[in-house]
Amino acid sequence: MSLRYAILASLDSQPQTGYAIAREFDSGVGYFWHATHQQIYRELRKLTDEALVEFEQIQQDSKPSKKQYLITASGRGALSEWLTTPTEIQPIRDPLLVKISAGHLTEPDVLAREILAHRARFDERLKVFQRYEQTYRECGNSVPVKQQYLYLTLRRGIIVCEAWIAWADEALAFLSAETSAQNSISAG
Repeated sequence: MSLRYAILASLDSQPQTGYAIAREFDSGVGYFWHATHQQIYRELRKLTDEALVEFEQIQQDSKPSKKQYLITASGRGALSEWLTTPTEIQPIRDPLLVKISAGHLTEPDVLAREILAHRARFDERLKVFQRYEQTYRECGNSVPVKQQYLYLTLRRGIIVCEAWIAWADEALAFLSAETSAQNSISAG
């Protein structure tokens, strides 16, 4: 349900094409709300049908026309209402945690390899976030308010990555100790 509101919030800043919204999801919003291009276009159709957004056809030289979407007054009202509605805490659905909880049924090295792969991805994501943060800090006090709010989402992303990496290191230390214990039992 939040996809529609992420799109409305994106359009509240300026009119955009579906492609531009999808690019924004790929590079910014996508770090905390994933949506495929197909999902975005499908939601834009629904929002148009509900009169929460409208579009104008933009003619292009030697290319097909494109739709530029803009939020309507009804769309702003829906977004405003959604912003003031309390948000539920989302349940954790992490297949890796299910595997860890059943870890006694496999070799520690199997889990360690998977945790290492996840850790590497979180480390890559953390480096991307830290580059964004550096760019933000270089702007000094001239950062627009909208960017300051986006920075709050960036900070949460950084903290989540750091916590995930710390947990992975703790889990890997445990698995390494388990492997050593199993090896000493086998040798003895």
